[in-house]
Amino acid sequence: MPMDVRLQHKQEERLRVGTVLWKRKISEGVFNPLAVVDRYLILESEGYLYAFNAINGTMADEAEYGLRMKGVNAHYFSFSGLSSSEIAAVADTPPEIRPPMTSRIWDVSSKQQIYTKNGDIVGAPLTMGKKAFFGFINEWGRSYMIAFDLAGRRVLWERELDGHRIILKFPPVTDGENIYCRTLSHLVAISADDGRSTWVTKLTGKEKEEGYRDTIYFSAPLIHDRNVYLLRDEYLIPYRTNNGQTHYNSWRRYLGSIGPNAVEAASVPIVSRGRMYTAGGLYFLNGSMQAACGDTGGYSRIAAVDLSEKRTLWETDIDRVNVRKIVIAGKFLIIADHQGRVLCLSSATGRSLWGAELEGGVQVNPVVWFGRAFFGTDQGWLYCMAL
Repeated sequence: MPMDVRLQHKQEERLRVGTVLWKRKISEGVFNPLAVVDRYLILESEGYLYAFNAINGTMADEAEYGLRMKGVNAHYFSFSGLSSSEIAAVADTPPEIRPPMTSRIWDVSSKQQIYTKNGDIVGAPLTMGKKAFFGFINEWGRSYMIAFDLAGRRVLWERELDGHRIILKFPPVTDGENIYCRTLSHLVAISADDGRSTWVTKLTGKEKEEGYRDTIYFSAPLIHDRNVYLLRDEYLIPYRTNNGQTHYNSWRRYLGSIGPNAVEAASVPIVSRGRMYTAGGLYFLNGSMQAACGDTGGYSRIAAVDLSEKRTLWETDIDRVNVRKIVIAGKFLIIADHQGRVLCLSSATGRSLWGAELEGGVQVNPVVWFGRAFFGTDQGWLYCMAL
């Protein structure tokens, strides 16, 4: 299918409005992640940790919280999730409620900060047992990979990533042996044991030979079947985990018209049970379809891909929604955009199940817990919606 031809809409004309179980206003916008631990919705705002009853939205009772959370081995990672320029661009957000660029790790049971550092964690931290791995950009723009012992409350190793344009872009992934992260121009493998570099693969070069643009967009790294995958436009490109090599011409798989720059312009792709879900923001400029970073006049193309068979299972266009966040919850696929529009799709077919418009844009991933989806907006609203 030509890339400038839109798919037939799979949205139903009369989309069911999602059911809001409760909503609550807090004083600051929600830029830090949401997490559900036990029965509590946890978030940090302006350096304070908040806990709400996930069932009814009331503020957690101190005594009951302390009793229920005693001995719970859970941690909360706080980070703005946005760059300073992105935060400044958020509409109608006064400077006094913009989040500080200070990252923290909290012990949820004791409500203590066990790690604090100025800078920004890149994406959601990766946890393996009692260890957490995360990319970090410090105040001076230098990129690091950090391994943290959650039980011992200490940094195990910290490695600065050297090289040209080494700026981390996405959260890391792992196969249990190495940590894989993507920078502006390279795919990097680091030993999970000691942080030593295993291999580094440059991502540019081959595309220029084939006549592509100078700036090449790749997705976040994905792990599947002993390969690290990157999505580049409509192509899924595998890299061997032992050496970072790929047979570019014979190994890449064309997935169909899931959209140019599908994941660079929108949300990080997610993998669940051998399927990859992507969301690409698109809009029209002078009659040509382009990658979007938030143009409300365009649309997003949502797609599900079978990683084993390297084929697209379904794809659908969503009008006037530039997807920024996407989460899978069993048979449901939840998407949200920076304008506050949310949509629930069937993960099996892509059919739209329900939609809603929230007060404020969604800047952080929604979370799902026992048939409920929780959203936070940059206008300070918390929503609990029924799936």
